[in-house]
Amino acid sequence: MKKLEVVTVCTGMFQQNCHLLYEPQTRECFVIDPGEGVDEIEEAIRTAGLKPLAITNTHAHLDHVAGVAELKKRTGLAFHLHPDEFFLLDILAEHSAYFGMR
Repeated sequence: MKKLEVVTVCTGMFQQNCHLLYEPQTRECFVIDPGEGVDEIEEAIRTAGLKPLAITNTHAHLDHVAGVAELKKRTGLAFHLHPDEFFLLDILAEHSAYFGMR
């Protein structure tokens, strides 16, 4: 069994953890729960020499998905989320407004 490693990046007003789960030999990684701070997340990926394969979210609360659209735009990565969570994406703009986010 291969051992996976993780780099954790804590960003944004919520100080939410984004995890870069990677296989040490190939350096391929999944970006898990990218909240705010896409610049910091991309810097962590570069610094660790990782090759992102996809964005994966554990759930769709605002603090966990705030950076997904921007990260997808910059990288073209696929986005994975359990179908039962998609309804939260539909009201993301409304939730963002509660916190003064765009």
